[in-house]
Amino acid sequence: MEDAAAAATLEVMSSEATLPGSGEAEARRRPGPEDAIEVARREFLACRRVDIGRVADELGVNRTTVYRWFGGRGELLAETMWSLSREVADTALEQSNARGIDRVFETMRTFVEVISTSPAYLHLLENEPRAAARV
Repeated sequence: MEDAAAAATLEVMSSEATLPGSGEAEARRRPGPEDAIEVARREFLACRRVDIGRVADELGVNRTTVYRWFGGRGELLAETMWSLSREVADTALEQSNARGIDRVFETMRTFVEVISTSPAYLHLLENEPRAAARV
C-alpha cells in the first residue's frame, strides 16, 4: 500500500473522538459504555494514561459504574484499543486496490505499519509495558 494510504489510515488513529450527539435530548441521555470508550480513546490518543476515575468524572458517573461496565481498567483499555484497531484495519482494507491474498497481506502490512508508528501505541508500550502486553 502506498505511503499516502498508510498516512490516511494513521489519520483515523489521530482524530479526536467526541461524545455522540448534541442538543437537549442527547444531553439528558445517560452515559453508557460506548461513551466511556470514546473518552478513553481521546485519552489514549493524547498519549495520556487511561484512568477510570477521569473517565467517570468526565461522564458524570461514579467509578463503580465504569467498573460495572468493563470489570476493570484492563478491559476498558482493551475495548478502547480494539475500537481503534478495528477502524485502522477497516480503513486499510477499504484503501487497498489489491485482490485476493495480496489484499489480505497489504491490509496486514498497513495495519502493522500504522500501529507500530502510532505515538499513542508507542507511548503505551514505553510507559505501561505490562498493560500493553495484557491487551
